[in-house]
Amino acid sequence: MKKTIIFVINIIFISLLVITLCACNIDYENCDNGHDLVQSSYTAPTCKTTGEEVKKCSRCGFESKTTLLTIAHNYEVKLTIESTCTTRGSQTSECSMCHETKTTTLDLKEHDYKLISSTPSTCVVKGHNNYKCNDCSATKTEELDLSEHTYKIVTENATCFTHGSTKEICEICQDTKLINETPLLTHSFETDGYCSKCGIFETLFDEDLLNTTILSSTQYNTKLSVIKGDFVAKFNKSSNIPNVYWKEHIVTITISLFDDNNEFISYQSFNSITFPNGGMAIQCGLGGTTANHFDLNFTSMQNFPYFPLSDLEKCTSFKLELSCEGYKTIEKTYEIEK
Repeated sequence: MKKTIIFVINIIFISLLVITLCACNIDYENCDNGHDLVQSSYTAPTCKTTGEEVKKCSRCGFESKTTLLTIAHNYEVKLTIESTCTTRGSQTSECSMCHETKTTTLDLKEHDYKLISSTPSTCVVKGHNNYKCNDCSATKTEELDLSEHTYKIVTENATCFTHGSTKEICEICQDTKLINETPLLTHSFETDGYCSKCGIFETLFDEDLLNTTILSSTQYNTKLSVIKGDFVAKFNKSSNIPNVYWKEHIVTITISLFDDNNEFISYQSFNSITFPNGGMAIQCGLGGTTANHFDLNFTSMQNFPYFPLSDLEKCTSFKLELSCEGYKTIEKTYEIEK
């Protein structure tokens, strides 16, 4: 019996030795161009642990192992607290594999504004809308664009002193657009000398109200140095001449000098100027005058650009002519005190 057991053991040992020797002499020539790998096992990764894939060559038994990286959590929303316009909400999610949770803060909601009052715009002042949130006390103001002008057509008839016109005038801000303009009316002077349309006298100014003043110069020893006076329009009814009239009408004063024998010496003419703030005046020499006056200073400048000093020294009288196109000329002679 003992011999039998020993024999069996020897047979088994010899068999294992043959198998081992055969394994050590495996022919890899069939895998020189690559193994024929076949998956032999697979362990899926999770969000917490890595996985593994094992592949084995069907010809030579070679094994290849690959570690698979962990995968992302598979979060599912479990609880949502909605935001308001003043308080941020939140959202809680849970991973379906490992049950890990996370909470995300949500953005605030937009205010739910409602119009509560409004001030409309005009063409000069911007209006605004006032809003209040339905969910909280927040307010806001929205500025509005200016509105368009509200124009109406206004027609003005021409007079002897003002042009007629058709205009668009805004009822709010008085912005004006000229559509067309008509010329001044022509004076119609009656036998009494007054215009039947406007009442102005044919000489335009009142001769009796010129209030002419004559000044001498002690510096240059001349009896005639300055002539000044007033322009007063002559009407037969209460009226006046608008300032705009003088922008188109020039008044001229001509001063003619005469000697003791009433012989003509020389003359000079001076035209009116218009002031930016309205009105008309005539001036010469240094200094100035105010609207509706004339101020002729012949000796205020040393080179005497108006009259030579010799002419002023010989002058004993002068003639003042006051003219404007469309009117009769006023002529007045003044004696100079010797």
